Formats: sequence, C-alpha cells, structure tokens
Amino acid sequence: MSIRLRQMATVFLRNGSDWLLMKRADTRVLAPGLWAGVGGHLEPSEISDPERAALREVEEETGIRGDQIQDLRLTAILHRRRDHEIRVQYLYVGRVTTREVHDTEEGILHWVPSHEVLAKSMASSTRVFLERYFSQGASDQVWVGTLGKQNAAPYIQWAILEDWEP
Repeated sequence: MSIRLRQMATVFLRNGSDWLLMKRADTRVLAPGLWAGVGGHLEPSEISDPERAALREVEEETGIRGDQIQDLRLTAILHRRRDHEIRVQYLYVGRVTTREVHDTEEGILHWVPSHEVLAKSMASSTRVFLERYFSQGASDQVWVGTLGKQNAAPYIQWAILEDWEP
C-alpha cells in the first residue's frame, strides 16, 4: 500500500475581536459547507516554505496582501491520516487592520465575533485547534498535533516543537 502526502496551509486572521472565517461552498471537495480559515494546498515550489503558500492563499481567496498582515505566526502543525494519505496542515494566526475582502468561489467570507466562532459548524481538526488557541492564547511556541480519536471523539495529542540539539 502506497501512502501519499498532502500538505496544506491555513490562516486565521483577526481584526479586533473578530475572526475572518469562510463558510466553504457546498461544492468543495474538502469540508464542503463547513466553516474554516483561509487556505489550501502547498504548490510544489512552496514545499519548503508553507508561509509563502499561506500568504498566496490569503491573497487569492480574500484579496488581503501579505503586507497588510501583521504578526503572522506559525502556531501549529497538525498531522492526520486519511485512508492512504498523510495530511500535514500548517496553521497560522495573524492580525489585519482591513476588513475589506473580495468574493471567492471557495465560499463566503465572514467576520465573526470571537465569542461566536466555536458555535459554527467546522471540521473536527479546526474546532480542536481553535479551542486550544482560545484557551491558551497566542504563544511564541509552535505546537505539533496528531489528530486521532479518544472515546470516539476527535482528539489532538499536542507537543511543543523544540530544537532538541544543545
């Protein structure tokens, strides 16, 4: 059995206490009709630079340019297996001063008050990541998570990504 690798980058942008989320179109292959951050697959030229992919996806899907994003940080890297595929998702959080976005075929963009974000219907991995982010807050650490199940519920086992060499 051959196992393939799919790498993705997702960005969650804040403006004040509101978060930019996309209600994904029902026609999308991944997470149709669910709420998500903005993002997509890494192109071959971006494999060693997921931030470049994240910024490209934000501009393509929202019209927000990289120079309009402040404090963009790689916050977490999620790993999961889906059939014959290992999925690696780089999750970024940043801040913007603009609320102006353009239409996209990917779905409909909304500025959502932070107290309403977790009430939205979203993929389990997105929910568990945002629950952790909202409970822990911003950090200089990069968290690595492995998505699985615990008691039949989605669960992420977290660890801090550290340089192990002295």
